[in-house]
Amino acid sequence: MFRLLLIVSILFTSIFAFSQEEITGNKKQQADSLYHQAFSTYFQNPDSSIILFSKAYSLYVDLGNINKQMTCMSRLLWLYNAVGRSDTAIVLAYRAIEFGEENHLDTLLAETYLRLGNIYAQLGELEKSKRFYDKTINLGLPNTKNGALGAIGQLYRKKKMPDSAFFFLKRSYDYFCSQDTSTKSNIYNRSSISGSLGIVSFQQNRFKQGIDYLKESLRLAKEVGNTKNEISNLINMSIAYDMMGKNQQAEKSIQQALLLSDSINSLKYKMRVIKVMVDHYVDLKQFEKAYHWNVQYHVLQDSLDKVDYAKIINENELKYRNRLQEEKQKRMVAEQKRKQLISSLFFSATLLLFILISILLYRRLQRINKLRKEQEERASSMEKDLQKTKARLLVLDQHLVEHNQQIADLQNISKDEEGDIKEKHLKELEGITILSKEDWMQYTEVFELLHPNFISRILEKFPNLTEGDKRQLMMLKLGYSRQKAASILGISPDSVKKGQQRLSKKLQLENVTALREFIGRF
Repeated sequence: MFRLLLIVSILFTSIFAFSQEEITGNKKQQADSLYHQAFSTYFQNPDSSIILFSKAYSLYVDLGNINKQMTCMSRLLWLYNAVGRSDTAIVLAYRAIEFGEENHLDTLLAETYLRLGNIYAQLGELEKSKRFYDKTINLGLPNTKNGALGAIGQLYRKKKMPDSAFFFLKRSYDYFCSQDTSTKSNIYNRSSISGSLGIVSFQQNRFKQGIDYLKESLRLAKEVGNTKNEISNLINMSIAYDMMGKNQQAEKSIQQALLLSDSINSLKYKMRVIKVMVDHYVDLKQFEKAYHWNVQYHVLQDSLDKVDYAKIINENELKYRNRLQEEKQKRMVAEQKRKQLISSLFFSATLLLFILISILLYRRLQRINKLRKEQEERASSMEKDLQKTKARLLVLDQHLVEHNQQIADLQNISKDEEGDIKEKHLKELEGITILSKEDWMQYTEVFELLHPNFISRILEKFPNLTEGDKRQLMMLKLGYSRQKAASILGISPDSVKKGQQRLSKKLQLENVTALREFIGRF
């Protein structure tokens, strides 16, 4: 029964563990799928990527995967900054930093320090930016360390310190060129640093070098699908070509930038392009075109001013929170169903276990009752057999006593008589033995019923015992007195005593008392 209970317990535990593992496995698969979808749209569609990373983050929280949680937070803060929500990005960055420091996630922590430094650099808070770049460098991780060195180069570029800027940017650029250049993150880093090296090169009056870096940055931006970076590179190239007096190439670059800004439907980037275009036509003294594009610039400016971005951001934030709430509600419903399923499985298993235990106990009770009844019947039968055996033994004892008495009477008669009568009685006496073979067999058979294998076990230890010794053993085992043993054996009590003494010596015992104790224990 214990084995069956153990098997049922193991079965229930296995079912529960399997259901838990299956649910966890499905959730992990869903989270990983969302994560990879978000990463695939990282540069092309930041808004979609934000939604996907947020969903993946919620699932990783449920799974307790701290590495993926931190990764999602780090990616989200970059995306929020990319869509112009730097305040949200900063809050998320500090939350990620606290989480990373608490869980000792140095690699992800370094990435977060670097991204927060970049956000502060964009906002013009250069001291805060430098502080987080230093934190990144202090962690000593090669990728993020060299990324921070490049970012410090950007700070020097903004401070109009081109030589220092070029030193840090070039050091960072060379490092990323020495790594696996096929990854998106590497391509993105090289594109960004290469563009900055181009601008710094112009500040150093190295125009050809600057154009080469900008072309490389443009190529890498196209490869990674970073359209905004393409626009920035084309704008910089147009300015560079104007500085070099290559007006046609400058105009071609700015027209390409205009087309790209239309393709991403970004007013801010389009206005940047148009502003450079106005300056381009002014330098060429083509004032009519410059006026036309200046009007376009102010029209866009008016449109931009009329757009209530705060309202749009709040609306988007509300939609985003609603989506999160819906997802949370779905997860709660799914969790509730899971708990109900587990409860049902537990109840069913418990009920099954109870039924099995009841059946086992009932069958065990039946077997116990049956065994008890059989034992009672066997005991009753043995008691009857014992009584019968004792009765047979009494009959045999009486028969032997009478038999021996008859022999004694014949012996007495033979002493008093003479002649033919005496001869007749002597012949009759010779025909009667003190235990005929048939009497001995009957007596032994009855004795064996009372004391099974007693004689055979004695003989195993003492094989040299005679038939007389065996008879003495039986008398002693039955607990008969010397007088009764003498009556049954047809000898005198003294003969019985002497026989018992000889038997004691054969069994290597001190005296008859020890012999009786030995036989009683045997």
